[in-house]
Amino acid sequence: LLGDDLLVAPVVERGARQRTLPLPPGRWRHWFTGEVYEGPAEITVDAPLNELPLFQRAGSAIPMLRPTIDTLAPTVTSTSESYANDPGALWLRVEPGEGGFEVFDGTSVNVRSDGIDAVAGERFERFVAWYPFVSDRPLVTVDGAAPRVVAESAEFITDGPESLVYYSENGMQVYLPNGSQTLQL
Repeated sequence: LLGDDLLVAPVVERGARQRTLPLPPGRWRHWFTGEVYEGPAEITVDAPLNELPLFQRAGSAIPMLRPTIDTLAPTVTSTSESYANDPGALWLRVEPGEGGFEVFDGTSVNVRSDGIDAVAGERFERFVAWYPFVSDRPLVTVDGAAPRVVAESAEFITDGPESLVYYSENGMQVYLPNGSQTLQL
């Protein structure tokens, strides 16, 4: 386990393209394929060279920096995006269930099977909730109101004054622009 919510199973045998591993109790989703497994169990999964066996626990939101970040260090050029200059929105890769976490700046997220409660900390004031394996376009509300559906690229929803939802082949992303908000599916 890498923390409480990620299970990483690197291949340790030369030439192996599958990995057998013990799965802890609970529901786990394969990070890349979306396949769901129930533990406790011993499972065998494919392990191609370009895809580490990686699983996310149900009821978790994995906090990630926005995909456009180039460096963690301060920059002086306008062509590089820096976490130190502007952390932007905290991206949350959400797997529904029951759970939650708090990060270093006091930001906290409570995960439910029907949504999340996101509370801003000192550094992160905006959120993007990413549900990578949503395919049925659920109705979504943010603090009781329906967000505007956008059809442009997902990068469009990482900044702005209003809540937005974006559906794609990569799931659903919901932009939560200010402070403490409740996302309901």
